[in-house]
Amino acid sequence: MKRSVFILWLIGIFVVSAEAKPSKPKRIVSTFVGADAILVELLKNQHQRLLALSPLSKDARYSPIYDQIPNGIGDFGSELENLLVKKPDLIIAASYTRAAWLKMLEVAGVPYIVLKDFRNLDDIQNNIALIAGAIHEKEAGNRLIASIKSRLEGLKACPLSGKTVVNYSDEGVFMGGNTLFDDLMSRVGLINLASKLGLKGWSRLSDEAYVSLKPQIIVGLDKDGRTESSLRKKLSSHQLWGPVINRKGVVVRLVPGRFLSSVSHHSLTALEMLCAQ
Repeated sequence: MKRSVFILWLIGIFVVSAEAKPSKPKRIVSTFVGADAILVELLKNQHQRLLALSPLSKDARYSPIYDQIPNGIGDFGSELENLLVKKPDLIIAASYTRAAWLKMLEVAGVPYIVLKDFRNLDDIQNNIALIAGAIHEKEAGNRLIASIKSRLEGLKACPLSGKTVVNYSDEGVFMGGNTLFDDLMSRVGLINLASKLGLKGWSRLSDEAYVSLKPQIIVGLDKDGRTESSLRKKLSSHQLWGPVINRKGVVVRLVPGRFLSSVSHHSLTALEMLCAQ
């Protein structure tokens, strides 16, 4: 009798262990562009496991993989209810994902992870590791992280090292300290003046502070047919930017926003493009 009870107990352990062992998610959804790019890379030979990507995944202005998305992968649109009908088994969300959506996922019992930090390349590498672990592709994650480190090694010889830089945006917003832009610039020895002026995050300068901007390089976004010469002409006639850009030796460089603003490994492409100019 005792032996029978022991055997049943042992079988119970194996059954519970088998049930507890998680399986690879096969219907994965990304809710933001950064996760789109990471997932497509980690699952480049298993794209059938991707159920849907973010609504901006095919928008060339924002997505570094807009032209790399395999056929058959849609986007989830703006209605979470429509997505739940498709029965996803893992959703990758961000800290800015609507709280109401996350609550709906909890109620529906759909597994999800939330990526919270995007301020520097270390955060990006941590996010890659988190996604890789969640989708059971740790080796692919390690390879991607290793490639980031290798690319950074190659950028140590960036000819722009030691120069001062500032970003230009049509909205008048500067990327200061604790931003991915600031971290990327520091990785190749560029000095982000917005950070030096004490700006944190995405901030604005007072009109008076523009006069203290003395960058050697102004980085703008390559969009809407803009060229370096057209941006220079636009800034030259601007009340605040004119005195900044008309100083001797100031150069303008354009980088596609889909790379410069990417919270993925593709942000390094922006840095490589900048250093190659």
